[in-house]
Amino acid sequence: MKEIKEGSRVIVSVYRGDIYLRSYKGTVKGFTEGGLVKVDPDKYPGIKCVSAANVKVITESRK
Repeated sequence: MKEIKEGSRVIVSVYRGDIYLRSYKGTVKGFTEGGLVKVDPDKYPGIKCVSAANVKVITESRK
């Protein structure tokens, strides 16, 4: 499994309860103290904080 690193390209899956709603691609911008992943979505404004369980790495950062 690829490691979630700052700068990695990811796909984020969005759920409400157990129901899948949508997914979006973005870039990892960092991490919160609570363990959430900060993602900058390609098509949505702002930074979204999501659980690492809902993040799948497409391309790892080259840093």
